[in-house]
Amino acid sequence: MKNLATIVAGILLLSACSKSEVVEPQFDISFENKNYKAGDTVVFNFEGNAENMILYPGTPGADYEKRDRVEEQGTPILNFTSTLNNAGQVNTLKLLASTDFNGRYTQQDVAAASWVDITSRAQLATSATARASGNIDLSDFLTVENKPLYLAFRYLGYQHATLKQPKWALTVFAVNNRLADGSLMPITIAAETGWGKIDFKNVTTQWSTPATGLISIDGTTVVAGAEKLNEDNDDWAISKPLNLKRVNPDKGIVLKHLSASKVESYSYVFPEAGTYKVVCVGFNTNEGSRKEVIKELTITINPAN
Repeated sequence: MKNLATIVAGILLLSACSKSEVVEPQFDISFENKNYKAGDTVVFNFEGNAENMILYPGTPGADYEKRDRVEEQGTPILNFTSTLNNAGQVNTLKLLASTDFNGRYTQQDVAAASWVDITSRAQLATSATARASGNIDLSDFLTVENKPLYLAFRYLGYQHATLKQPKWALTVFAVNNRLADGSLMPITIAAETGWGKIDFKNVTTQWSTPATGLISIDGTTVVAGAEKLNEDNDDWAISKPLNLKRVNPDKGIVLKHLSASKVESYSYVFPEAGTYKVVCVGFNTNEGSRKEVIKELTITINPAN
């Protein structure tokens, strides 16, 4: 009986080893060698097979060498759109930036930080008609230590017998990293900005910070159909920490995933002239094991004219 048990155990062990063994994929990639121009369709042909195949054509956003990157220094650009209602008091909205704010959203910590007034870099609304800020370059806030940047909107209103404290609202907000190749990488969008609000004066007036991230504040409220001129206001809305070098890793084109079927060819259009390193990754997997083969080739795309 002991011998039988040993034999059975051995068979099971061999079976398990067989199941976990991964075969190295065998495939190749090629294309017809001819004079391609920007906008032409290039047909890549495949021989052999792999369970999984990913193609990196080498164009912006699909470069194999950049598949693991999470940071790259470019030009961080802020864009937002504002509207102004109940116009009356002026200079009530300030745009501020800090690289030494500690991320604790309290009056004491906000006051202790150094804030740079960059309001003059933006075009602010002068009426209820939405106005785009223009491209606001934040490059001067890139630091050697790669400190995060905090952006803040500060609302300042004061008590006055006739002048209203206006309502400000953002209808667009985004920060992007513009790379040398011209591509834009999102650093944050409105819904991801995570505004924290801090009230220094008059708790009855505060920034509205909905999940959309499109914030607003109104210093002049209406009570029973009559305008109520509020007391002095000093209210802040501060973003989450922003990494000004943030980029998304490049992604390849998934030609197949966990499939035994063969890919015969794939068509791709290179929109711009240049020399591209095309990489195709093929791999087989099984129960945590993986065997991968990488095929590379270079293609030159000439100008369209």
